Amino acid sequence: IMLSYDVGCQCRVHLLDRKPLLPDVLQHDESEGRPALSVRVGLPVWHGSAHVEKCVTEHSLRYKTGAAMTDGEEIECVWSRLNLKAMVMKEMHQDGRHENIEKAINAHNF
Repeated sequence: IMLSYDVGCQCRVHLLDRKPLLPDVLQHDESEGRPALSVRVGLPVWHGSAHVEKCVTEHSLRYKTGAAMTDGEEIECVWSRLNLKAMVMKEMHQDGRHENIEKAINAHNF
């Protein structure tokens, strides 16, 4: 599993200590014949400018094997579109708000 987080360089330090808090489906136990859980944390490319050079070279998704060409900023794009709808939806009933959020995300994905 590869996680992308703007402070991933800090949260990865104690990530495995938090493993028992993960959902059961992510609790890989080698004794059950499942492979050990491998979690790598990468720094999104755009957020790298706020970090020191050593951090960027060690953690940027640009340099992580298996990260391909992702920049790790995809969720920021979704949030920017959803924020535009926030003023309209803040007075809506929960059902209507959820339906509108789902429509907005579907429109973003397709």
